[in-house]
Amino acid sequence: MVRSTLSLALGVLIAACSPPPAGQLWKTTLPNSEAGGLPVVLRDETGLVTSIEPLALDPSQVSSVPAVQADPNDPSALLVTWLGRCDTDAELGLKRSHRGTGQYELNVSPGSPSGLGGGCAPVAVGRGIRVRTSSAVPVGSIVVNGAGP
Repeated sequence: MVRSTLSLALGVLIAACSPPPAGQLWKTTLPNSEAGGLPVVLRDETGLVTSIEPLALDPSQVSSVPAVQADPNDPSALLVTWLGRCDTDAELGLKRSHRGTGQYELNVSPGSPSGLGGGCAPVAVGRGIRVRTSSAVPVGSIVVNGAGP
């Protein structure tokens, strides 16, 4: 009994002392008429990101799947867009790909659904952020993973 209690305590202590996943967290809040603001977190495991900010969107330009494009006004920025539906947050992750040097993966997760109650319209809403980087990242070097709403 004492041995199992000590083993359990040791396991909890090791888990509590484990470092968080690698990377720097960047946070912003998108305007969101459904809830007053949509928190967005980008975990950068590349060391390239210098900031993120909300992106003003033309809804007709948002694809049904997450996408990335070059910012025509800033060679060191990427425009990331996706569709959300009744989501309360969004998580993105940028990491180096195993495909080779200079290749990246961008994972987009629209986050937790708030449900259809409480005034949430069950229609897809365009979301987007501008990701500023320390140097230009070719859009063709990024594979975007994620699904539409």
